[in-house]
Amino acid sequence: MKRKIVIFIMACTFIFGSFASKSMAATYSLTNLVGTWYITLGASEMEENSSGDRYVGEYTLFFIPIKISSTGVVSSGGTGYAYEEGGTSAIGTIKATGGTLKISTTTGVVSGTIKTLFILNSTTYNTTTTMRYGVMNTSKNIISGLMMSTYSIGTFTATKR
Repeated sequence: MKRKIVIFIMACTFIFGSFASKSMAATYSLTNLVGTWYITLGASEMEENSSGDRYVGEYTLFFIPIKISSTGVVSSGGTGYAYEEGGTSAIGTIKATGGTLKISTTTGVVSGTIKTLFILNSTTYNTTTTMRYGVMNTSKNIISGLMMSTYSIGTFTATKR
């Protein structure tokens, strides 16, 4: 039930964020991305059963701080954490290690990649997350959209502070 609520909230954020930025006149530039962003990312693993059918598996919630330079280069904004669905204790840590992002000057659509180092139960995973269909709001302090990574798919919301 919690997974459905979180997915519904993130989907509404994406839908209404997209509508607001496209319906109001605004221009965007790479400088709007500069600074520290706090990403909340809800992701589900893509798994395969014995018949070869793919399905959505475990749900994980990530909180990742990133910094974006004036050229769109992504670097670490500090250590983030991962939580299992309904969990109250972190199951692992995650840190941005690189990547690049760009923004459309007319629509506010943000796209690109973020590379991360995820440590879960003493196992290290190097992942690349592709941000797709991310849309910046007209206040230029929230981005929401869809993502695909090496191991999962999901939605994200990023807040600039």
